[in-house]
Amino acid sequence: MVELYAIHLRTGSAMPTGAYEITRRGNRRPVTKFSEVYTTDAGELSPERWRMELSRAIEADRESDVLEVIKGHCREHCAWLHKESDILDYAMEILASRSFLCGKECWKDVADKVKDKYFFFAFKEG
Repeated sequence: MVELYAIHLRTGSAMPTGAYEITRRGNRRPVTKFSEVYTTDAGELSPERWRMELSRAIEADRESDVLEVIKGHCREHCAWLHKESDILDYAMEILASRSFLCGKECWKDVADKVKDKYFFFAFKEG
């Protein structure tokens, strides 16, 4: 169920708030607010709703321990993430997209810790 919340597209746009302001030239223009929308298999969700729904799905699928392992990896290796909320968002995105199961060397430590929870398929040639 967590896979339904993997982000495919992030869209941001200026949405009118319903209020108007007068410019210095005396023109009336709408006041806008930037809003972001995540497109997932579960539908289009705001970032706050995405966090809430994905948190519920993680709890329902009993993958909280996997999320903690990914958060630990992100704290150690992702230098661009400074705040705890950024680390949590990034870890949730990695968990939803299953990027840690890609087989790359950079995610090997996470995959080794959680390998008993997932099926791995190994294909041999010939």
